[in-house]
Amino acid sequence: MCDIIINDGSLYGVIIVSTEEIYSAFKDNLKKSVNDVRLGTITRGYKYRQNYIFGIASSNDRLYYDTIAAMELQACKETELLLGNLCDEYKNKYLFPDDKEHNCDIMIDDGKKIWKVEIKSAPRLAGVAKSFAGDECFVFLMKKCVDSYELISESVMAGQCVNPYLLSDFIKEIFGEKESQKFDKAFANFSDEMKELIGYDVTKVCTDENLRQLKDELDTALSKYVFVDKEGKLDSWELQQLESCFRNNYDVLLANRLFAESFLTSEWLYLHASTNDNIDNTFIVAGYLKSMEQLLWDVIQVKCNGMPFTTDENGNILTLGADEISDGYTMLQSCADYLYNNYDDILALSFSQKEARFVSKYITKYIAVFRKNYRNGHFHKHNIDGDTSMTVVESIRTVTYELYYLILGMIELDPSEKQDLMDTTW
Repeated sequence: MCDIIINDGSLYGVIIVSTEEIYSAFKDNLKKSVNDVRLGTITRGYKYRQNYIFGIASSNDRLYYDTIAAMELQACKETELLLGNLCDEYKNKYLFPDDKEHNCDIMIDDGKKIWKVEIKSAPRLAGVAKSFAGDECFVFLMKKCVDSYELISESVMAGQCVNPYLLSDFIKEIFGEKESQKFDKAFANFSDEMKELIGYDVTKVCTDENLRQLKDELDTALSKYVFVDKEGKLDSWELQQLESCFRNNYDVLLANRLFAESFLTSEWLYLHASTNDNIDNTFIVAGYLKSMEQLLWDVIQVKCNGMPFTTDENGNILTLGADEISDGYTMLQSCADYLYNNYDDILALSFSQKEARFVSKYITKYIAVFRKNYRNGHFHKHNIDGDTSMTVVESIRTVTYELYYLILGMIELDPSEKQDLMDTTW
């Protein structure tokens, strides 16, 4: 059996009275350790900066990878202390071996057997498996997800590790499911906190190939998109017609018109540009906000065989057939009003006149709310910053998707009209 290590829960230098406090102390200590390592790595990196003839990595790239490597090493050391503190809380015996004979990071006696635990950040660092007995195991510091389990499975097949566990699963194995749930809750957003602390990230470049992959992913997502009528104003027939038309039309969002380019730009930034509380994040959603106006304008032109509006010398919109300028109208509002007043020229023929009138009114109201609550303010006055940034971005994206669905779901396009909405120029 292991030698008993008795302490007052002070492996972190504080008195621990609950496992929640163990996790809080772990996070605070790891942040401090990583920050110290980060500052040292940055100092050395700038002091010994090198430029290679054929190197594609910048100095920031090397600083990032050096910091990540140091952080992973420190995380493994801190996890040893975390498991030790949990053992103290649950009165389990444990030992930190200081000899090569045991060849592990921590030994834990759970009352049934003695676990010899090696802690690694990922299977790629596990090395080649030795001739372990049944009680040895690897614990990997990865999130619980399909990709993590697949990676572990591949490592087992390659003979790189035996008895693998994710940290959460290992805590469940030794200390029970309730403790594992506490751990998962405590560390739900910890990776984001660490990224902010490190101050560096790796992002994709929007190459032709990466853009193609994005379009493929969006094609799948849009084909399965489900619209929810929050107000309950549309009947089942109207919802069915909207869905049918949208399924036939959504791929114009992935084509070559300006509205598609704006949409794809925001989708790329949404996926690859992290929101930051310290700056204005409007740039992420600018494409969503622009694309709505561009899409409506193009749809009306296609369905009405030409330009439905004229403009004065200042760019103000003149409604078709009107003698006066519509004061105070934005282009988006003018398009929405034209849609409402000319629904019989635009909406799918499958809608009856009564249904078409109602659906056009419903969509026009949706557009008005979008314009007032999101587009005008964020384009002209308000910033998207602070700790609510991601909430605002998500909200704008959600409403934009709903409007795409309604606009593309209200029209039937013949092959020529659809091609017009997909071409770069007319």
